[in-house]
Amino acid sequence: MATRLRTAQRGQSLVEFALGAILLFTLIFGIIEFGRLIYAYSVVANAAREGARFAAVHPSATWGEVEGEAQALAVGVLVTVAAYDVDSDECTVSVTITHTFTPVTPFAPTVPLSSTARHYLEVRVPGG
Repeated sequence: MATRLRTAQRGQSLVEFALGAILLFTLIFGIIEFGRLIYAYSVVANAAREGARFAAVHPSATWGEVEGEAQALAVGVLVTVAAYDVDSDECTVSVTITHTFTPVTPFAPTVPLSSTARHYLEVRVPGG
């Protein structure tokens, strides 16, 4: 009778561990994915800032040059320039960078990320 009771308790412990492990692994993978999402957003925001800075320093830069500069600084994340505008009236340049974050874990939706940065044009004053 005592051995039968111990066997039943072992089975109960196994079931409890299985249920607890599912919750634990779900939580761990959720934390990892959230960290990857925050990293991707940080890279997108930094690429937008650096692209706007590059365009402000080089006002005659083409779309491809600005996108190349942004992609060179976006380590581990594929970014694209969605908008690039030089406003000569306000002496500003704005660059919008986009990226679609795809989680590794199944059943998680993709998240579109976008960041816009504005920078004042750097104009050289003759004789200054």
